[in-house]
Amino acid sequence: MIVARGRVFLGGNQFTADPSIERQWTPRQSVLMGIGGTSTVQDFGRRAKDLYLTLSSASPAGSANWMSAALKKAIDAMFFVRGAVFSYSDYTGLEASAVKIIDFTPKPTFLKDEKFVLYEYTLRLKVVTITKLDGAVYGGL
Repeated sequence: MIVARGRVFLGGNQFTADPSIERQWTPRQSVLMGIGGTSTVQDFGRRAKDLYLTLSSASPAGSANWMSAALKKAIDAMFFVRGAVFSYSDYTGLEASAVKIIDFTPKPTFLKDEKFVLYEYTLRLKVVTITKLDGAVYGGL
């Protein structure tokens, strides 16, 4: 059995190892082109609900941060609950009181984990509510 040592938590479940985390946080804005080369920028800022997180077992050093069969089973169960949101925290100082699982793609390895195997994975989350961003209390919307 692999002991969980990750500093990422989803719905109270500790990750087996720290995943690679990618933030996609596109601001709400558009550029309207006018006559004679003019333009107007409509900028509505960034909201917590615009943030997507992609967690994956791939690491920059080329080694994998596998997920245990027990954690895979727990995330599968959360993913199948329609409309559910979960708490989230990670090693970057991001704490969210509500995230929605958008996609979860586990891929079995040949590495044994008790009766089952370890998994490589990609997990995509949509943030709904942020409590802390980079360790500081989040004051935005």
